[in-house]
Amino acid sequence: MIHHILRSSKSIPPRLTSICTKLHEIGLRGNLPNLLQSFLQDRSSTVRIQDQYSSHHPIQNCAPQGEVWSVPLFLIAINDLTSCVSPPLTKRLFADDFSISLLTSNPQRTKRLLQITLDKIPSKSRQ
Repeated sequence: MIHHILRSSKSIPPRLTSICTKLHEIGLRGNLPNLLQSFLQDRSSTVRIQDQYSSHHPIQNCAPQGEVWSVPLFLIAINDLTSCVSPPLTKRLFADDFSISLLTSNPQRTKRLLQITLDKIPSKSRQ
């Protein structure tokens, strides 16, 4: 239900919707998801060099670097990438390092299976 409510709001970027949906899916309820949504929504950055400031630019990825919530939100956002990988491929996710491997003597099979898996990842990241 939260997914449909968030999707219906045009002011919430798709990646923010995805993160908020994932927070709901892992069981976060109450004020914390609302606080995090407020933290992520309508963020922008400015560069300062001496006394000169750039114009404001919207943050596209919804998890600004250097913020206390950035790392846990990023990890929640990428945690389901492993679901794209099926046997016989092996998957490993440690912090922000994700590896997919296959031990075989057939390079063509390896290439085909890895490509099929890599093709799944962009569609998964848009959900």
